[in-house]
Amino acid sequence: MSGRIKALNRKQKLFLQRLLASHILSTNDATELYNSIMNMSLTQTQDYDGDNEQDEEGLGRNLDHCLGLINASLVPAFRLEIRTISLPTSYCGGGEVDEEEVNGGSGGYQRYHAIVNLQSDGPAKNHAASTFGPHDLAFTRVAIEHIVEDDLEREQQRIDNEQEKEEEDNDDDEEEDDDGDKRSSIGSRRSTISSSKKRKKPKKKQLATIPSVGCTGALTRVDLLNLRSKLAGPHENKLNIRDTERVIDRMLEEGWLVIGPAPRNYDNDKDEEEEEDKEEEELSSPRKKKRHQRKSPRKSTGGNTQNNKQHYWIGPRTYMECPELLTDLGICKERMPQFILHHA
Repeated sequence: MSGRIKALNRKQKLFLQRLLASHILSTNDATELYNSIMNMSLTQTQDYDGDNEQDEEGLGRNLDHCLGLINASLVPAFRLEIRTISLPTSYCGGGEVDEEEVNGGSGGYQRYHAIVNLQSDGPAKNHAASTFGPHDLAFTRVAIEHIVEDDLEREQQRIDNEQEKEEEDNDDDEEEDDDGDKRSSIGSRRSTISSSKKRKKPKKKQLATIPSVGCTGALTRVDLLNLRSKLAGPHENKLNIRDTERVIDRMLEEGWLVIGPAPRNYDNDKDEEEEEDKEEEELSSPRKKKRHQRKSPRKSTGGNTQNNKQHYWIGPRTYMECPELLTDLGICKERMPQFILHHA
């Protein structure tokens, strides 16, 4: 079988090495790398590689073809693969997550590329240990588990709030029906109040829908640092704060984590709705309206201290390397990012 595996040419080797050194690249960055190597002269690639073989096929017709050609040799020879996933445009290795997109906004999608080890044998584990030590790997798993746990708690908040909102809406409908039955006997005043309730209903702010792709949980850096106390067995008390800082920075560098704003708190949505409803009720009465105007304007807090901190989200490399782990921890398959295949 090894005789049928085609050797990579100089430009393909150079592309592979640059991608490996970068850990993870967006399509924009990968295309820029592809174009820069394509524009290299044969002399430049010979000086780089020291190989005099003929560069017959170059780097492929485009980036997708290039990745397909490399994978056609890389996968059977080394059980390594350039894996590509599609995520909201704000997700990127070492980059920042956009608050609007991850909290239900309508952003575009971007593809990300990284070299992934497809096997879990001894050599693969030794290779992983050269990047992360055994205690580092244990911490990485604990960090991912707790970020997913935060996601599941927020999802439960969303479900509970939607159920409560549906019950409140049903109660409002029943009250309006009762008011309609009594309207003819009570007179125009109650009719006005009833119609006011009807107008009020559409003004309720809808809860944000869950993003279609990805884990919505996130932790602060302090949260992550404190997770070292969660390590058990042979890993217990093996990482100090400095060691943990190093692991977190490495996870960011390699795209296992990304930095972004605080994830959406659905309990805050509920509090804001109740505050808006209270204000509308005050404004519905002329006497209460005057009292409301005399009040000092409510100051905007701009979010609490927790929301102003940077948070650490699941990065694209985690989706590439550990999709089974994420689904086993509770992320439904419908929310996992799409894998893109490349044809030679």
